[in-house]
Amino acid sequence: MTNSILAKKRELEARGYKGFTLMEMLIVVAIIAILVAIAIPVFTSQLNRAKVEADVANIRSGYAVVAVEVMTDTSIDNSTTTTFGLNADGSVAKGATGNFLTQGAPDQDQTISGQSVTKWTANTPINYEYTGGNIKIVAGAVTNERTAMEVLKSDASAVDRAAKELAGYVDKYNLDGLDLTA
Repeated sequence: MTNSILAKKRELEARGYKGFTLMEMLIVVAIIAILVAIAIPVFTSQLNRAKVEADVANIRSGYAVVAVEVMTDTSIDNSTTTTFGLNADGSVAKGATGNFLTQGAPDQDQTISGQSVTKWTANTPINYEYTGGNIKIVAGAVTNERTAMEVLKSDASAVDRAAKELAGYVDKYNLDGLDLTA
């Protein structure tokens, strides 16, 4: 087959035709397609790895900010757990979940600031828990989430709104004799 292609090419060149044959063009296209098929997964993997490294750098930076906050804020008690959330601008929010979300998804647990952090998925919030002189990095939900009752106790206006809404339902659905304490 190769000999016939070369013979056809020589014949065309002898007649004055210059250029590539259809077969040569198809071979070039096939080679390019193979190279692209190899390159795309490698590029995607490298892109995710770069995002994970950026996440690790941001988490490490937030850890340092929490350490400074703990050393300088005299209102923080070592005997209770204080939660900090990492914000997108690198600051931390005391007692709240920050708005920073991870970009990459590591394929294994990461070691950050001397501690193992469970692998996360993309768009995971990062929080820190400070208890007894130790700062723990938490990828995802904070392990000591406040209960709904703690939130209501700390926000009197929320209690009033909830009571008014409940009273509205009692009136609307005629639930006066119903015991709601169970």
